[in-house]
Amino acid sequence: MEERKEEAMGRGKDAKAYLALLSEIEANKERDLAFCFRFEEEINHILPCKQVAEFLSLTRMLHETPGKNVLPRQANLVRVLGIAEALEQEEATGFLPFFHDTETLDQLIDKYQRVNLLLRRIEFEILAQETMAEIRKERISPYAAAAVLYNYISLLGHRETILLTLASGEMEEGDYVRAYGFLSVIRNPSAEARKLREELSFSLCGAGHRREQRRG
Repeated sequence: MEERKEEAMGRGKDAKAYLALLSEIEANKERDLAFCFRFEEEINHILPCKQVAEFLSLTRMLHETPGKNVLPRQANLVRVLGIAEALEQEEATGFLPFFHDTETLDQLIDKYQRVNLLLRRIEFEILAQETMAEIRKERISPYAAAAVLYNYISLLGHRETILLTLASGEMEEGDYVRAYGFLSVIRNPSAEARKLREELSFSLCGAGHRREQRRG
């Protein structure tokens, strides 16, 4: 009997919390829409310039009030934060920036969703070879793939398997740098993934050393 009472009380608290959340969303709807409109205007202004530093500076709005309050209720803003993380790593490592072929926020989000679909195909082994060829053609970096895979709103599963598949495809194409990139972004890698990454790292370092010797 007591357990039933506690269960009923728990359900009552959950219902109150849910109603409070709905009330908060409704109360702040105009504020949220105004912020999103302003953010889209500003990002559309800087995207054609293709300046990573400006993009990163703008996304800091999402870590400050009111941006950080709007963020949990706007999936596209969460996606933009993932893209920002990828851009920072791409610039540091010399990969083509994710936004290189986009001019607006809508185009940027469309590209994110397209990458998500491509990764989903690999997860379910649907036209895997053609999909990997498309990822290479689109020049999607390992960091962009990881940003989509590991975003907390992502519904993709088997993330390590997806990245291992991409790495394997790059090795078949002879692009060992991209292959190593896909291995390096695996979070909490298995023993198999760690071993493969270490072996590839050793091979790349050895190849670099041999080139230096020939130059000498």
